[in-house]
Amino acid sequence: MYLTLATGQTEKAVQSFKKVITHGDSLFVEVADWNLALAYLKAEDMADLKARLQDILSQADHPYHTQAKELYEHIE
Repeated sequence: MYLTLATGQTEKAVQSFKKVITHGDSLFVEVADWNLALAYLKAEDMADLKARLQDILSQADHPYHTQAKELYEHIE
């Protein structure tokens, strides 16, 4: 997953992160959630990026809440 994002295979990374999130019972859902936001940022998909960040921000206990808030404020 992460290698695909790092090597510019953004769409493949997006699909992989979505699969983890959809499955839902992995320890990596929150990590995949954040990395999906980063993939949208890399792809310059602002609509999906904002939606993903808003989803993270709606979860006060999300481990990437602070980073999501900072990124959201930066892109606004």
